[in-house]
Amino acid sequence: MDPVAPLVPHYMVKSKSPVDAGQPSNAEYMKFDIPPTDSFRKNEEERIFTSFKESMVQVWQGPGKLDQADGVGNHPNINAVKDLPSRPFEMPDGWNQVFGIERFRVAEGLFDAKAALTVCSVHG
Repeated sequence: MDPVAPLVPHYMVKSKSPVDAGQPSNAEYMKFDIPPTDSFRKNEEERIFTSFKESMVQVWQGPGKLDQADGVGNHPNINAVKDLPSRPFEMPDGWNQVFGIERFRVAEGLFDAKAALTVCSVHG
């Protein structure tokens, strides 16, 4: 996904200013004389992933598969998702993005092997 979302935990952000969706964050970061441990940072990063997953990822409830064609090349389920309101998500440093169909694609690979994300599809 472009642009890549910055993964800056809450404890690293001293202050932030609002920015438009997809724009780089405008934040001031904390400076520590003794930085927190790597395990603490990983735990805090995991909290961000969990927050994203629980507030953004959504499973297509059907009918059929998300990318299922109707026989004449149309994808009615994708069109139905495009008509749903998008959802914004803000990272702790203020970077934010609005997610539409992407929030369905994340989970689709669990139910449709052809829709699974692979390392090659993620890294280009």
